[in-house]
Amino acid sequence: MTPPRVSIITPACNHGRFIKAAIRSAQAQDLDAWEMWVIDDASTDGTAAAVAGFAAGDPRVRLLRHDENWGMSRLADTYNQALERSRGEWIAILEGDDAWPPGKLGRQLAQLEGAPDVVLGFGRAQLISPEGAPLGETLAGLPGGFHRYFNDFRGPLLEPLLLRPCFIHPVTVLIRRPALERIGGFRSFPGLGLTDHPTFLELAELGPFLGSSAVLGLYRRHRDSQSLNRLVELTRGERRLAFARLDGRPASAALRTLRRRMERSWSQEETRALLTEGRLRLLRRQRRDARSSFRSSLKTAFGTSFPSLRRLALGLAALGTLCASFLPFNLERVAGWARGRRASLLERGEGK
Repeated sequence: MTPPRVSIITPACNHGRFIKAAIRSAQAQDLDAWEMWVIDDASTDGTAAAVAGFAAGDPRVRLLRHDENWGMSRLADTYNQALERSRGEWIAILEGDDAWPPGKLGRQLAQLEGAPDVVLGFGRAQLISPEGAPLGETLAGLPGGFHRYFNDFRGPLLEPLLLRPCFIHPVTVLIRRPALERIGGFRSFPGLGLTDHPTFLELAELGPFLGSSAVLGLYRRHRDSQSLNRLVELTRGERRLAFARLDGRPASAALRTLRRRMERSWSQEETRALLTEGRLRLLRRQRRDARSSFRSSLKTAFGTSFPSLRRLALGLAALGTLCASFLPFNLERVAGWARGRRASLLERGEGK
């Protein structure tokens, strides 16, 4: 049997609401030569049954099921469990609550096969609501200087990946299998329940990345999203990961400059994460916890060094939102009503 060109790895845990959309988006691609390994992490809903139903009618869909929950701390093990069984020359990631736009695989493969030195390709991601409605591009939340990496960029990406939380959405990537095997498969970092950033940093040491201007993934934001509910924890963990990558490197003027840039950038990112956490808690009517987040955001913005203009703006936003949290109504919801009942991105991502 001819090996598939693309092996899709799909970790899923209680994604019964979304897993059908994920699988159907793979089946709707303009490339048929793929296999999908769905790893069900001991879901307690209908995730496994839904996948089994697809597998019965499509031999490209395979189900692996954990008897007990491995959780986020063993996420790299989950990915590698599928990697060991897969046969494709390219590895794609499609988590159980995400989806792909039509034409993603064919378009991306055409780009990558003309660039044999590239180890990983990625692209823009579209945020979608729990119901699948478009919310906006993830690019909107990135500093302007990072936008160029999504404009048919081809080159080294190690330094940008050291400066902030991972801005490459896994749902958009295709990884060249030999490169992934060379680093020992998907990677992890102690205390960080993520595998994307550790893995991409390792791959960035091997060769160039290719960033496409096309939307190559649909990233679903919903109430149970780990990336949102653990935003501060993950940001701090990714910061530790980034600085750990510099350990053991020879001291130099360039390294000192990079460390200073990283300190400024990560302070800004932690300030932003705390502010977002506070807004989310306020939307969930957790006022006391929200105020704690806003105070921590203020401390991070002003308490370590003279703030950059961006950190100053974030700190002032935290101060304003802290004051607004004492009002008898949610100012963010009122602002949405004033805009013609258009909810904020955080509100729309909450869903039901």
